[in-house]
Amino acid sequence: MELNNEGLPTDNTSEQNPAVINAKPEKKQQLWLRRCPYCDKVIKGSEEKIFELMHCPSCNEILHHEAVVWYRRTGHVSTLAFLTFLGFGILTVLPLCIICATGDVYSDNYDEFGALKKWSKVNRYIAMILLPILALWVTLFILGQLNLL
Repeated sequence: MELNNEGLPTDNTSEQNPAVINAKPEKKQQLWLRRCPYCDKVIKGSEEKIFELMHCPSCNEILHHEAVVWYRRTGHVSTLAFLTFLGFGILTVLPLCIICATGDVYSDNYDEFGALKKWSKVNRYIAMILLPILALWVTLFILGQLNLL
């Protein structure tokens, strides 16, 4: 064991392990900032809190696709629309119209500002107007083929 000028033992492990030289004492938790893509307000918090935040605290808009209720996701709504085309119109068109009339339908993609993409109002109105007409037409066609009319 070698002694330095002060009479203390020297530690040669730092020469072998560069991480020991660069080791720093733990810092306080770093503050992260994120801007809400909807209301443009700054959200402050730790890294975990910022990236796990599902809703904006000020405007209450949804920030992550995982926070969207399952029936408002575009995959489920598109499946209902597809089932309407297959002849299940009576069963699928009512929930589809209720979903489109009462709120947004969210895509699983984000725009360039980090906001979740939504169906436009035009898409929702078309779904509420055309799909019931299509469901009625398909139902009448099936009933006509079965000689029930």
